[in-house]
Amino acid sequence: MAKRIAVLVVVPLVLAVLGFGGQQIMQRSWDGLVAYQTHYAAPLPAGQAGEPLTDQVVIVLQDGLRLDTSTELEAWNELRAQGADLSVRVGQPSLSIPSFTVINTGTYQELSGVVTNWYEGPIPPVDSIYCQAQAAGLTTAMVQEAGGPKLFEPCLDSPIFPEIPKDDRRAADDIILEQSLIALEENPNLLWIHFSGSDWSGHHYGGASEEYRQYAREIDARIAKIADAMDLSSSVLIVNSDHGQIDTGGHGGWEKEVIVAPLVIVGEGIRPGFYGEVEQARIAPTVATLLGIAIPAHNEGQPLFELLDMPSEATARRAADVARQHDLFYTQYLSQIGASAYKGAELMEADQALSQGDYETAYERAAEFATAIRKHADSARDSRLWRERLGRLPIALLILVIPALYLAFYPKKRDLVVPLIGAAVYFVLYNGYFFIRGFVWSLSTFNEEYLIPGFLQARIIEGAVCLLIAAIVVGVLMRGRTILDTAMAAVNMSFFVGLGLLLQVDLFYWLYGLQWNWYLPDLKWGIKYYFDLLQLLPTGLLALFAPLIAMAAKVATDRVRAGRPRPATVSEKL
Repeated sequence: MAKRIAVLVVVPLVLAVLGFGGQQIMQRSWDGLVAYQTHYAAPLPAGQAGEPLTDQVVIVLQDGLRLDTSTELEAWNELRAQGADLSVRVGQPSLSIPSFTVINTGTYQELSGVVTNWYEGPIPPVDSIYCQAQAAGLTTAMVQEAGGPKLFEPCLDSPIFPEIPKDDRRAADDIILEQSLIALEENPNLLWIHFSGSDWSGHHYGGASEEYRQYAREIDARIAKIADAMDLSSSVLIVNSDHGQIDTGGHGGWEKEVIVAPLVIVGEGIRPGFYGEVEQARIAPTVATLLGIAIPAHNEGQPLFELLDMPSEATARRAADVARQHDLFYTQYLSQIGASAYKGAELMEADQALSQGDYETAYERAAEFATAIRKHADSARDSRLWRERLGRLPIALLILVIPALYLAFYPKKRDLVVPLIGAAVYFVLYNGYFFIRGFVWSLSTFNEEYLIPGFLQARIIEGAVCLLIAAIVVGVLMRGRTILDTAMAAVNMSFFVGLGLLLQVDLFYWLYGLQWNWYLPDLKWGIKYYFDLLQLLPTGLLALFAPLIAMAAKVATDRVRAGRPRPATVSEKL
């Protein structure tokens, strides 16, 4: 008896402590993701400039435009017919400010340090096409709303950030169009134009809605006016999107409609055609190649040589420039993570081929080097991750020792059947309702940032309700058993729910740790980790009350059964 009473007291208290601890860990992990800073942005020597293919590049970003929606738009399709038609795979997380950074620097989130839309600062810590253009004496300009992120502002000759009406998105995009046409009259060498109406409408109406498509069509008409104002025989227009939208509205995750975005490049020096899917990081070095400026020092991508109309010598020399830039950057990265430098000879062979006038071989070897050193860096990253996982393994296993011992020494294993059923009821109810509501384990579930606190609170409430229902089920199933047996079953049900969540949290801890100072975790795992930690709070709190609820359900069920007339036996009927 004393042991059972001890269990009734100790297990709920442990679960309560686990619940509160889980909330602290979740908050700390979230803050760590938001505050993530790169260690890989140290200044590097500027690379070589090249021969420009054009005097002007205009980048128009239609924020939040889905690839499938772009194929319905008149101006987009006309530009596709004239130029290079592509799609881009967006980096993770698929949020706007991180994507802006990738597009203009060629550096993905983990290495740039720009991970979320909460990034603060006028310029990312890594090099960009704007800084390189300005250093080369070219003029740079940007047109976007005053309330948006003023990225790259120190490297802009003409930062145009007009105030826009907050309650009229159409008027806002009209102002952006007006200011863009004025900026084009000044003939800047590099111009960025940002239309946000598609993203706004996707968040408010959903990416599959007619309202969203209407906003997309209206911005498409504005893009047509920008294209008409340009002389594409002596300039290049790049129209693209930073990410898509899920059907119900939202992005940030890895759904196909979110992470595959449209890209069209048209104008001087561009070979028309369909080029399939490419990395988002390839846009920045392509712009640098078009303008003949140095490749951004922290760039991870390669220019889209396949669509550039360049002489073979210029292509080979530019490929060698990219290879040298990759050599400097990834050598620094490898040193930072404690890995050995790449020893491949492809770059040396490319330089030898260049000196001999063998431009085809030079291009091939330079491209091979750029690909190989990046793969080497990825492999070195994975190796360090696995070394750290081995270091965390003893703690990850130790975390499970106490619950394992509790189960191993539990006296009557058959008494755990009903608690297991109750725990299964909890997980089916919680996850079933989660998915029925249209939610998924993805950052896209958070339609807008300000909704996150309310979303999390709602999930806590749902967890509490599901645990209450599971406790009632346990009480109903405990017929013919004592009140104490019922209380024990309810406590064990809470234990199994907590254990199920703890196993998932512990797996994530083993894989990625709790804090990230040199890498980013896989956010597909990360979002599930956050949701599991979230459920620990109601599980821990209601573990204190689940026995009372189960006992009440048992008493009520027993009374109902006691008041029900007993069926007559055969002898009584005779």
